Amino acid sequence: METRCDLEGWTTDTDPKGLNVRAAPSVQAAIVGTLPGYEASADSLRTSRFSITGSANGWLRIEGGREYRVQDVPDEWPDRPAYAGSGWISGRHAGFAVQSAHGHAKPDASSTTLLDLKGDWLTDVGAVDRIVACSGKWALVDFHLEHRRDGDRLVDLTPREKTASSARAWFRAVCPLIETTCGESDSGPGN
Repeated sequence: METRCDLEGWTTDTDPKGLNVRAAPSVQAAIVGTLPGYEASADSLRTSRFSITGSANGWLRIEGGREYRVQDVPDEWPDRPAYAGSGWISGRHAGFAVQSAHGHAKPDASSTTLLDLKGDWLTDVGAVDRIVACSGKWALVDFHLEHRRDGDRLVDLTPREKTASSARAWFRAVCPLIETTCGESDSGPGN
């Protein structure tokens, strides 16, 4: 069953050929277009940005794809066309920043809190591994933690701790910007 949502994200796929956009939420569905992939160097970063309008079975319905240049891109990196129509991509190849300290059992702030980062945003201490589903302004994500708070500083987790921290939860306050934060955050009690 397809859900509806109103989010934005970017492609995390590093394939130089780009990310295939499909006609339906299936790897067997026809390819209707391609989004430029994630490409970074020491001083430059570019990817594709898009609107996320729905989800089904781990796939995201997207539209409005466009190249997204985050930092100065060298002249030898030509503009890359992006498919702007509607289609589907795997949630494994999409990302966004999560400006929330709380992960919930359902897309509802009054549902059980599965994760409380005590004021740190998920993006500050962890990483989104996969966008599983979405509903309205909420996103269900698989994630893992990379750091823990030790007083005023963040300490790297060991590889074993990172693996053990892997989980799934619903978050809101999703931001499609790589280089800065969005105006909205969700760090208050119970959010």
